[in-house]
Amino acid sequence: MREPFDIVLVGLTGPDPQGLDPLRGLAAKLAGVPVVVVADLDGEALARAAVQKGAAQDYLVRDHLGASLLEQAILYALERSRMLAAVKEMRRREAPPSCVDRLTPLPNRQTFY
Repeated sequence: MREPFDIVLVGLTGPDPQGLDPLRGLAAKLAGVPVVVVADLDGEALARAAVQKGAAQDYLVRDHLGASLLEQAILYALERSRMLAAVKEMRRREAPPSCVDRLTPLPNRQTFY
Protein backbone atom coordinates (compact mmCIF):
# COMPACT_ATOMS: atom_id res chain seq x y z
CA MET A 1 0.00 0.00 0.00
CA ARG A 2 1.35 3.38 -0.97
CA GLU A 3 1.37 6.15 1.61
CA PRO A 4 -0.63 9.29 0.78
CA PHE A 5 2.58 11.35 0.74
CA ASP A 6 5.99 11.07 -0.89
CA ILE A 7 8.34 12.48 1.75
CA VAL A 8 8.37 13.54 5.41
CA LEU A 9 10.11 16.68 6.67
CA VAL A 10 10.81 16.57 10.42
CA GLY A 11 11.89 19.58 12.46
CA LEU A 12 14.33 19.18 15.36
CA THR A 13 14.88 21.93 17.89
CA GLY A 14 17.87 21.29 20.09
CA PRO A 15 19.24 18.02 21.38
CA ASP A 16 16.36 15.64 22.10
CA PRO A 17 16.61 13.79 25.44
CA GLN A 18 14.89 10.78 23.80
CA GLY A 19 17.64 10.62 21.16
CA LEU A 20 16.87 8.86 17.90
CA ASP A 21 14.02 6.71 19.19
CA PRO A 22 11.18 8.91 17.86
CA LEU A 23 12.85 9.19 14.43
CA ARG A 24 13.55 5.46 14.30
CA GLY A 25 9.91 4.77 15.15
CA LEU A 26 8.75 7.14 12.43
CA ALA A 27 11.09 5.58 9.86
CA ALA A 28 9.93 2.08 10.80
CA LYS A 29 6.26 3.03 10.65
CA LEU A 30 6.67 4.74 7.28
CA ALA A 31 9.03 2.23 5.68
CA GLY A 32 9.81 3.30 2.14
CA VAL A 33 8.95 6.97 2.70
CA PRO A 34 12.10 9.11 2.85
CA VAL A 35 12.58 11.32 5.91
CA VAL A 36 14.51 14.62 5.77
CA VAL A 37 15.38 16.25 9.09
CA VAL A 38 15.51 20.04 9.42
CA ALA A 39 17.49 20.86 12.56
CA ASP A 40 18.71 23.97 14.30
CA LEU A 41 22.39 24.28 15.18
CA ASP A 42 21.89 22.59 18.57
CA GLY A 43 20.27 19.55 16.92
CA GLU A 44 22.74 19.11 14.07
CA ALA A 45 24.64 16.26 15.75
CA LEU A 46 21.39 14.37 16.35
CA ALA A 47 20.29 14.97 12.76
CA ARG A 48 23.63 13.70 11.45
CA ALA A 49 23.30 10.61 13.66
CA ALA A 50 19.79 10.03 12.27
CA VAL A 51 21.21 9.85 8.75
CA GLN A 52 24.12 7.63 9.82
CA LYS A 53 21.75 5.20 11.59
CA GLY A 54 19.28 5.07 8.69
CA ALA A 55 16.41 6.90 10.42
CA ALA A 56 16.58 9.73 7.85
CA GLN A 57 17.68 10.14 4.24
CA ASP A 58 19.18 13.61 4.70
CA TYR A 59 19.35 16.55 7.07
CA LEU A 60 19.49 20.32 6.71
CA VAL A 61 20.50 23.00 9.18
CA ARG A 62 17.74 25.59 9.56
CA ASP A 63 20.18 28.53 9.74
CA HIS A 64 21.66 27.59 6.34
CA LEU A 65 18.36 26.67 4.72
CA GLY A 66 17.26 28.18 1.42
CA ALA A 67 14.64 27.26 -1.16
CA SER A 68 17.13 25.73 -3.60
CA LEU A 69 18.88 23.69 -0.89
CA LEU A 70 15.54 22.39 0.40
CA GLU A 71 14.44 21.48 -3.13
CA GLN A 72 17.73 19.68 -3.78
CA ALA A 73 17.51 17.71 -0.52
CA ILE A 74 13.93 16.65 -1.28
CA LEU A 75 14.73 15.58 -4.85
CA TYR A 76 17.84 13.65 -3.78
CA ALA A 77 16.00 11.92 -0.93
CA LEU A 78 13.19 10.89 -3.27
CA GLU A 79 15.66 9.56 -5.84
CA ARG A 80 17.66 7.65 -3.20
CA SER A 81 14.42 6.12 -1.96
CA ARG A 82 13.42 5.04 -5.49
CA MET A 83 16.86 3.56 -6.13
CA LEU A 84 16.86 1.69 -2.81
CA ALA A 85 13.41 0.24 -3.57
CA ALA A 86 14.61 -0.86 -7.02
CA VAL A 87 17.70 -2.55 -5.55
CA LYS A 88 15.59 -4.35 -2.92
CA GLU A 89 13.19 -5.56 -5.60
CA MET A 90 16.06 -6.74 -7.79
CA ARG A 91 17.61 -8.65 -4.89
CA ARG A 92 14.25 -10.19 -4.05
CA ARG A 93 13.81 -11.42 -7.61
CA GLU A 94 17.35 -12.80 -7.80
CA ALA A 95 17.23 -14.52 -4.41
CA PRO A 96 17.77 -18.26 -4.63
CA PRO A 97 14.71 -20.37 -3.88
CA SER A 98 14.29 -21.30 -0.27
CA CYS A 99 15.35 -24.78 0.77
CA VAL A 100 12.92 -24.79 3.68
CA ASP A 101 9.20 -25.39 3.35
CA ARG A 102 7.15 -22.26 4.04
CA LEU A 103 4.56 -24.06 6.14
CA THR A 104 6.89 -26.27 8.15
CA PRO A 105 10.52 -25.87 9.17
CA LEU A 106 11.39 -29.04 7.21
CA PRO A 107 13.73 -29.15 4.21
CA ASN A 108 11.89 -29.16 0.91
CA ARG A 109 12.71 -31.17 -2.21
CA GLN A 110 15.10 -28.50 -3.54
CA THR A 111 17.39 -29.38 -0.66
CA PHE A 112 17.94 -32.86 -2.08
CA TYR A 113 18.68 -31.91 -5.71
